[in-house]
Amino acid sequence: MNTNHPHFGALLLCLLPCLLLAPARASEQEIHITAVPLGERLFYPRHSAPATTLSLNDSRIGAETAGRLLELPVQVGDQVVQGDPLARLDCRENQLRRRQAEGRLENAEARLQLARRQIERAD
Repeated sequence: MNTNHPHFGALLLCLLPCLLLAPARASEQEIHITAVPLGERLFYPRHSAPATTLSLNDSRIGAETAGRLLELPVQVGDQVVQGDPLARLDCRENQLRRRQAEGRLENAEARLQLARRQIERAD
């Protein structure tokens, strides 16, 4: 008998009641025992249930600007009131674009003012 087999202990537990009752039944009838690998007798029930999971870390927030996230002071489940910052972004690139746009606006206003003065002089 191979006692080093990985399923030997489980097989012995399954056969233990038969072995203990065998002397009492020996006078009644002969008991036939067949040994098979435990893996052939076991089955693993599989169950499936369709479901949808929602991640607590996946939030959809519409942003009005783009930028690199510097700080996230609130966590999922925190209560916030209106006006509390939800995130702090690095908006240096957007600030630069805004200054450039303001400069172009000032330039356009100056040219418009110059054009009006030239029209006034021409009349």
